[in-house]
Amino acid sequence: PTNHADIQNYKIFYGTDAENLDIEFETTDNQTAWFIDELNNNIVYYFQIISFDIAGNPNGGAEIISSTPSAPTPTLITTECDGKILLEWQPSENPRVKNYRLDYGVISQSYTGSRILPDGATRDEWEVRDLINGVEYFFVLHGVDDFGEVIESLNKETSATPQASKTCPATTEEVLEEEPIQLWHREDADGNSILVWNEIPGATSYLVYAGTQPEIFDLPVIEISSTSFRPEGLPANADYFFAVRAIYAGSHEAAALSNIAKIEVGPAETLLVSIILALTGSWLIRRKFVRN
Repeated sequence: PTNHADIQNYKIFYGTDAENLDIEFETTDNQTAWFIDELNNNIVYYFQIISFDIAGNPNGGAEIISSTPSAPTPTLITTECDGKILLEWQPSENPRVKNYRLDYGVISQSYTGSRILPDGATRDEWEVRDLINGVEYFFVLHGVDDFGEVIESLNKETSATPQASKTCPATTEEVLEEEPIQLWHREDADGNSILVWNEIPGATSYLVYAGTQPEIFDLPVIEISSTSFRPEGLPANADYFFAVRAIYAGSHEAAALSNIAKIEVGPAETLLVSIILALTGSWLIRRKFVRN
């Protein structure tokens, strides 16, 4: 300002409503540039600056302006291999991001595959397997909170095409997955249903799929570290179908699901919908999964 020498300091008023700048920050001197931190990305903020003279009296204010903070968009690096794509990225620095959700498909902006990746916000890679060579796939990665709600999109849509001629080094997980996973339905002494399966060498966890139709798993996918699972509280008078898939090194899914186990729920069951995990587990995402 032209009267810079007469100004002692400034007050910065800001908020997310132009009619209600309810946050106040006072500068320590009459410098004309200040940083406002701890803002939420992708939210519009409104600002007004008022100057104060030596006596502490307001002597002029600026017009209200707006600005939207945003984090740099990390690059989603793709490596094309035979029947698979390796995705790599820089983890989000947003403290609200607790996990990542990957959406992908063969049509741009129309994604048929979606899942929340395990291991939380520190993850920086994921391998998408069982893809068709020569077909272009499109990928979008989101940072999500504990409830699976999107906090930020971490990349613009990225595409890659698996190629039979581009063979990547075989991983230990790929060798181990040749052992099939077999699922059994058992009942305890009280008649409660329990699902059990064989332990797969090298597997760090297992995904349990559930659905109301034999080939469509439309209930929440659950990740657990044990080889047994007890579903409880399923709605009465209905049939439910379960399958299991192994996870290697916390990132690589096995190529094939287990066989399907059927559980018939009679009229004596409770009408509350809840699934109790065996040992430790975590919710992944409610989605419709059609078995290939």
